[in-house]
Amino acid sequence: MNIVHVLDDNQLGGVTRLLSSLIGSLSDLGKHHQLLVKTQMRLAPDLARITKGGVLPDVIVVHFTMAWSKLAFLASLRRRAPEARIILVEHSYTEAFEHLFVAHRARFRHMLKLAYSMVDQVVSVSNGQARWLRDHHLVGSERLVVLPCVLDLSAFFAIPAVAANTTPMRLGAFGRFAPQKGFDTLISAMRDVPPALASLDIAGYGPDEASLRQAAKGMAHVRIHDRINPAAFLAAIDAVAMPSRFEAGAVSCWEVRAAGRPMIVSNVDGLPEQVPPALGLIVPPEDPAALAAAIRSLAQADRVTMGAMARRSTEGAYARVIAGWRDVLTSHTRGAAAANPIPALFGKSASCASAS
Repeated sequence: MNIVHVLDDNQLGGVTRLLSSLIGSLSDLGKHHQLLVKTQMRLAPDLARITKGGVLPDVIVVHFTMAWSKLAFLASLRRRAPEARIILVEHSYTEAFEHLFVAHRARFRHMLKLAYSMVDQVVSVSNGQARWLRDHHLVGSERLVVLPCVLDLSAFFAIPAVAANTTPMRLGAFGRFAPQKGFDTLISAMRDVPPALASLDIAGYGPDEASLRQAAKGMAHVRIHDRINPAAFLAAIDAVAMPSRFEAGAVSCWEVRAAGRPMIVSNVDGLPEQVPPALGLIVPPEDPAALAAAIRSLAQADRVTMGAMARRSTEGAYARVIAGWRDVLTSHTRGAAAANPIPALFGKSASCASAS
């Protein structure tokens, strides 16, 4: 098979990590090609030349975020390879994103419907996101597949488990320093958490670094680090907070669970399904008081047991996701009749506990 993965930004960490994982684990299917494009150019490149040999791709996987300005490029992809199956991975848009940033929802949803109508299958990265897509009839269930963003978790399974429920609890948060991640809310919450109960380490990079450091100024139990290896970071902490304002799938949630660390997450999009009962706590987004209360509660909870359950909940998940991708990429179905075996593997409910 010739499989072309198309993206227009190679700085998106989660997307590029997922792409690297898929190519490495599914190399036996044939030749994978990564194509970095300028979607504002409106015309797709000659795909036969991309695959080196004049052969058109069998499958095109679109990883870029859709917009009105990109619809012409997407249509051009179809014209360039009329016999190829086109799969669009919805990495970005969610119900919470729409609530926060979209003023004209009818127009926004119309754009998504147009984009999804041009492809054979849409991959959603979480059940929460998929519910939003279905509930608003943005894409038919027969063309929607749920495939969580799970990478190879072996490095995280190797991290030693939390040994004791000691205080102060070492709370961690990591990711891009940007408004989406809600680290400003987390720092505000720590003002109501006694240093004897919990400390906070935030690691990452991004445009909000200076403002986050300013917000944490004078708080000895809050430390901010430059970008760091996730496995090494998780090995040094007891629990993780993910107070995002919106989050489609969150690769890092699976890594945290595989590392055996309980989590506190915002009640938005794909995050609640990452915390089945007894594995952590769910709080409203942008609510420092509720987040502080959750941190105080987790600091006094049985984190050893919670972490062990979190780790067990991810066993075999990566293999099942790769199997799901294998089915999607090798399907010969075009258009609306695509089979969807994945919900049976990962469950149709809000909980991803079925991935265990």
